[in-house]
Amino acid sequence: MATVYQGFGSVPQLVAGPITATFTEVVAGSLGTLALAVPGARPGMFFIVACPTLDADFAIVSAECDTVDVVDLRIMHAAVGNATPTAASVYIIGL
Repeated sequence: MATVYQGFGSVPQLVAGPITATFTEVVAGSLGTLALAVPGARPGMFFIVACPTLDADFAIVSAECDTVDVVDLRIMHAAVGNATPTAASVYIIGL
């Protein structure tokens, strides 16, 4: 029997981008959070995020919506020392 997940369908409920993300400093080995304005984002949605211009040594860890029209993006800095990634283009698909 197939498992059904709320929010999934054959067509994405939200496609947004490019959104310019301007990050703040991220401490080495920790997570930084950036709130992005994404019209149509709703709590309970699942997100697929692409950020092809994100600097090396940074990775997107998660994206979630706690507030309508806002997606919280969490990034990690995997190198030694604190750093601030340059502004990057973000594309988001919400299911």
